[in-house]
Amino acid sequence: MNQLPNGLLLVFQIVGTVGGIFLGAGLAYEYARKRERENRIQSQVDKCNEALFRLSHQLAFLVDFEATHAEECRGAHFPHIMMAEAPPAEYERYAIKASDLAFLLDGDTTSIPGKIALQDQRFRSLLQNINERSQLHREVLYPVFEALEYPPNWADANAMLSIRHRQTLDGLTNSILRMVAEQLLGHHRVLDEAREALQARFPNHKFVRLLPVDDLRRR
Repeated sequence: MNQLPNGLLLVFQIVGTVGGIFLGAGLAYEYARKRERENRIQSQVDKCNEALFRLSHQLAFLVDFEATHAEECRGAHFPHIMMAEAPPAEYERYAIKASDLAFLLDGDTTSIPGKIALQDQRFRSLLQNINERSQLHREVLYPVFEALEYPPNWADANAMLSIRHRQTLDGLTNSILRMVAEQLLGHHRVLDEAREALQARFPNHKFVRLLPVDDLRRR
């Protein structure tokens, strides 16, 4: 059997070595690109879940506020007096950074960041109204209640208020009742729409599910 000349054999060895190096480098590059893409997608999914969680947290607040403050006032003669004072609510606990969802502004998820941002802004306005009314409740209604026998008569309490305070409390209370009702529906709808759209865009990942109402009340 004829043997290859040493020089030619050396050339084949070099070519094989260089080819192996290039093949290995190519495989390593493709692996690195795949990992980079997976990490980018996971980062996007994490940001989506953070937004969904915070929107769910806002919904939990709305469910609880409806049950503890708003429900008994709906249809009452003096809701602006009946509504109890609420503890100070800090928006930062619930805030959603909609700019983190900019990568969704294409395809079937184009509308999702805007819908989430709108609900977040509405929730922020609601908290401002609740905090403003609670402060007025402490400053104006507490002295009125202290001057009346317990339990206070709502009509008597209403008569003791100045026209300005009565109108301000009435406006804030009606606004709060309306906003809570609208946002309960809006948050449910946007959470459902967002989760469905995100699941379609990232089919191999899991997203925050809407909690049952009883669980939301316990949060």
